[in-house]
Amino acid sequence: MTQTLGGGMDTILRLIDTNGTTMIAENDDVQAGMMESRLSFTAPANGDYWLVVVHKDATATSGTYEVLATVGGSVPPPAPVDDHGNDQANATAITVGPATAGKIEVVGDLDMFAVDLTAGSVYDFRTATNDDTILTLFDDQGNLLDSNDDEDVSQGLLNSLISGYSAPATGTYYLLVEAYQGTLADYTIIVSGGSAPTPDDHGNDQANATAITVNQATSGKIEVGTDVDMFAIDVTAGTVYDFKTDTLDDTILTLFDDQGNLIDSNDDEDVSQGLLNSLISQWTAPNTGTYYLLVESYQTTLADYTITASAPTTPPPPPVTPDDHGNDMASATAIVLSSTPTAGKIETAGDEDWFEVDLANGKSYEFRAATAGDTTLALMDNQGNQLAFNDDDTAGMTLGSVIAYVATGSGSHYLVVKGKGQTTPDYDVTAVDNTPPAADAQLATAAFSDKDGNQLASMGDEILLTFSEDVTTVTPIMALDPNQELTLGVTGNTFGMGATMSTTANNKEILVVLGTDPNLRLGGTFDVAMVTSGSASGIDVAAGTAIQTAATQTAAVSNPVDIETSLTTGFYPAADLVTARGYHSATTLDDGRVLMVGGLRDGSSFAYESEIYDPATATWTNASDASLGGNSAIMAAQDSQGNAYYIGRYDHSATKLANGQVLIAGGFGFEGTVDYADPANPRPIYRELQSAFVFDPSTNAFTPAGTIQAPRRGHYATLMPNGNVVFTGGFNSAINNGNGGTLPLVEVYDAVAGTFTAMQNVGMQFPREAGTAHLLANGKILHVGGQLFATTQTNPNVQLYMAPGSSEFDMTNGGAAGPALTDNRRWHAASENAAGEIFVFGGDSGGAGLASVEKFDPVAMTFTKVGDLRANRARAQAVALGDNVLVLGGMEIDYTAGTISNLTTGELYNTAANVSEEYQLQSDRNTFKAVKLNDGSVMLVGGFAGGSTSISGLDGTAVMACERFVQP
Repeated sequence: MTQTLGGGMDTILRLIDTNGTTMIAENDDVQAGMMESRLSFTAPANGDYWLVVVHKDATATSGTYEVLATVGGSVPPPAPVDDHGNDQANATAITVGPATAGKIEVVGDLDMFAVDLTAGSVYDFRTATNDDTILTLFDDQGNLLDSNDDEDVSQGLLNSLISGYSAPATGTYYLLVEAYQGTLADYTIIVSGGSAPTPDDHGNDQANATAITVNQATSGKIEVGTDVDMFAIDVTAGTVYDFKTDTLDDTILTLFDDQGNLIDSNDDEDVSQGLLNSLISQWTAPNTGTYYLLVESYQTTLADYTITASAPTTPPPPPVTPDDHGNDMASATAIVLSSTPTAGKIETAGDEDWFEVDLANGKSYEFRAATAGDTTLALMDNQGNQLAFNDDDTAGMTLGSVIAYVATGSGSHYLVVKGKGQTTPDYDVTAVDNTPPAADAQLATAAFSDKDGNQLASMGDEILLTFSEDVTTVTPIMALDPNQELTLGVTGNTFGMGATMSTTANNKEILVVLGTDPNLRLGGTFDVAMVTSGSASGIDVAAGTAIQTAATQTAAVSNPVDIETSLTTGFYPAADLVTARGYHSATTLDDGRVLMVGGLRDGSSFAYESEIYDPATATWTNASDASLGGNSAIMAAQDSQGNAYYIGRYDHSATKLANGQVLIAGGFGFEGTVDYADPANPRPIYRELQSAFVFDPSTNAFTPAGTIQAPRRGHYATLMPNGNVVFTGGFNSAINNGNGGTLPLVEVYDAVAGTFTAMQNVGMQFPREAGTAHLLANGKILHVGGQLFATTQTNPNVQLYMAPGSSEFDMTNGGAAGPALTDNRRWHAASENAAGEIFVFGGDSGGAGLASVEKFDPVAMTFTKVGDLRANRARAQAVALGDNVLVLGGMEIDYTAGTISNLTTGELYNTAANVSEEYQLQSDRNTFKAVKLNDGSVMLVGGFAGGSTSISGLDGTAVMACERFVQP
């Protein structure tokens, strides 16, 4: 306390701990109104503490006081000192061998010891004491490894013992000593051992089990408390065994099968008699094989023992006559429908033999038990109800048994054979299907249904097959594929990918639904004797079909039937154009639409608007229509005065590029200006065009695509493998001093740069127009037929000549003569097939209209006449349809009569048989375009109709209505 304060002193008294920094207690005033301070404190431990006196007024500079420390009351005795730490961090280190004394000084005290052990060595840990201790072993992670309370409570030994511990790893382990239930204890702790583990005399698991035999004693030892010994013994089914350990120690004996399943176990033979050995008695082996016995000691004690397996001798059971067939449904012998018998015997009086047989509803069967003895035979259903019974085969005049039965249900049935009375006969049992064989189903009709109304065989359309017999059992019902179970009469015809087949409510029908891209020729009648690539499709059941009419009967292969349909091959009306025109271009876009560009209207006026056909709506729309995005889709330019004007053109080229865009180039029309007579009023002039545009289907718009180096019309534009376009031939009216002529100059359009470049020192040998150009597999361009306008050394005036045969153009070496045609021709049509063959149709020779057909062989590099069209055709169109080519419209020229007339027919030419079928057009037309749509039909677009007096085809009336050729 502080007292005797002076000089305005107001004290604060603080008590500081022995570390000199921690404040234990503080007091300002003893009580209200007093400036002295006082603390009462009981010291927890001996040591030096500090009292600190400070002035309460931090601004005061001085003051006087006295400080007094007194002992208040008695001082408690000092706390006992803990001899060993309570945890691993404060554990007392001990070694193997020496004893270490310890004391549990207070209730709840723990003593922890650290000892280093060697992997594989065996140790005992013991407390020596008359008190009651508990001893626990931990690893260095604090995991409990073992624990013991009393060494042997029955002997009054309350000390603790962990015996026979084998260290799994070298390192530091920890022993914890505590007193039992709040008592105190004096003790010594001893670690002994450290020797290598005692060798294990017998393995611990089935893989390492020791084999023993019956009636042979085998000694064993539980070397350490955790040891177990495993033994293997072979036993015989039905034999009774005893398994026993002979020992004064306490053992446990367990029996397992070879899968490790516990069968039986015993701890003590008779604990009441003090027999702590183990006995498994009177165990009957259920199966012959290896079983396993496990010996272990009770509560990890040690044990010496012998183990014995014995089989007490018992009188053998009386012999049992084996039963060859079961006596009930569960144990019935399964037999199949066959005339081959199954032998049986009634071994004892009253025995009965059961047989299981599978029957089908409605079928007729005969069941027979043939015997030299006397049998009875019963037929049961799967519920145990008797369906039929027979004692003697009266028809066969035997004592065997026979049942004739027509099944009223399908599934398992049972035959029961017995001996008559107390007899035990031998017999043979048979079950035979006597049902007359079902007639194979013959395909009778096949009817096509045009579900989408597009007059073609397309995805989702159906073919209903009618058979002569029931075909409702279709196998397998979940995976029917008409391409496997049916066959089409024409090679290459298919039902389409993903086509399905299913049954209908009528058990004699099968419905086929066509898949993606079917290839079926429906028009015409199938003739099995005249199957060609252009024939109508016949249909039949494939050999080995999975369409089943009974268990062993299937739909039979027969002559194919025709696929019946109301659809016919021919030309059908299609959508009208917005503006009637001819001499235009038409291109099928990648998305299935059709782009029509340019051309001439009635009166030879230009059609500026481009149009787009959408097959989804079956309508034509101006490309500039707002419904297509509102983009300007009219090709336009500006004159020298900056005035905008539309560009009209015809006889131009339209080339679909590799990226799906369409390049429109050249042709005849008007563009540019002339300032001759009236420079102040420039105007467009008519001429061959230099301009080119690219149409983008994604925006429905045209953009300029560079300038052609040599303006031309009626030229050839060939798409090359690198994506560029090569322009050859065509006519230019300005060359040859304004007299015009066909162009030898070749130029290339770079699709990436968007520029035209004239090829230097490389040109056509015979510049031509009015023919066809074809890219060959060798990279050359083959120009077939046509005409040329040129001068010669003997005739400086421009003259029209028929182009000789064909010519080849090589990008490196230029033009060269090609193979000769059988007939030189112009204004012909041509088509290529997948093999690279080129078919050339009709045209005129300059003196006669041609109907002949020639084929180019790309291997032999020759032209050969292969057939004739039904009429001579010039300015016709040709479209490939599989192995066939559709040759459309055009003009028929009669040089003798001096007449030119439009044809009103089209021909489907079979390139394999070199014959054609003729179909009537909806309208005659020339200078039209024909494009193949994605559904396989062909659309005829525009053109001029009416009498024509010129090979140019520019007279007549522009046709508004389109038409479509459909080959169902």
